Amino acid sequence: MLLFSPVLFSSVSRLPCGLSVNVLPYRQQPQCFWREALKQLMHSMNMPMVRDSAVGNFVERLQKPSARLLAGWLELRKGVHSFLTEVRVCFCVLKIKNYESKCRSF
Repeated sequence: MLLFSPVLFSSVSRLPCGLSVNVLPYRQQPQCFWREALKQLMHSMNMPMVRDSAVGNFVERLQKPSARLLAGWLELRKGVHSFLTEVRVCFCVLKIKNYESKCRSF
């Protein structure tokens, strides 16, 4: 586990479609933080890590100044979508039917 991860990973909630994480305290962290955090989160779901370009897109989206621009779907890799809200991210593995409704329920 990462040295900086205990608080981030203590906010992880398991969902039928994947997991949900509180990201608000970490929104301004650099890309290297999110590369490692996403790697750990993906591995906890037995999924391969996310490419650097997808990590860059994720960080760019998190650091937008308006929370309204933050909310929405973002594909991290084929088969894994993330639903971002103002404070949480839901990582959805697309092996489950109706993933959108299940992830929106968090």
